[in-house]
Amino acid sequence: MPIDSSKFFDSIRIKPNKLSAKQQAQAREASAMCEWPECQNKGPHRAPKGRTNDKEYWHFCLNHVREYNQSYNFFQGMNADAVARYQKDALTGHRPTWKMGMGNPANANIGNNALRSALRTVRCTNSVLKRVPIRSRSRRGSRFW
Repeated sequence: MPIDSSKFFDSIRIKPNKLSAKQQAQAREASAMCEWPECQNKGPHRAPKGRTNDKEYWHFCLNHVREYNQSYNFFQGMNADAVARYQKDALTGHRPTWKMGMGNPANANIGNNALRSALRTVRCTNSVLKRVPIRSRSRRGSRFW
């Protein structure tokens, strides 16, 4: 049976052709003009509008984007403490962190006691195994350990 005569062949849907990210960027660069006052050049280079305007950019030509980048200061208007806090948070990608370990140092003895009791249990089972004949010990050892 030929495929094109099937009743299901006509109901197959496909996504329309979309421009790839690279093609979209090229189209955006081709249409953008430099936003510097009195400049008539194309503006393929993006420059951020500021710290508070995420994902918003100016479009400049090469000469004007260089000039803008030399005068741009991300931390302008922030006090020294805020800058230091931002730089410290940047080390971890601005994600929350916490100390590793058992938590409260007062509870550290609880963990040590649990470890000691586990070691005592292992010592006891080893002493019991030593009393068992060699043939049985190897069988138990392979089954339990």
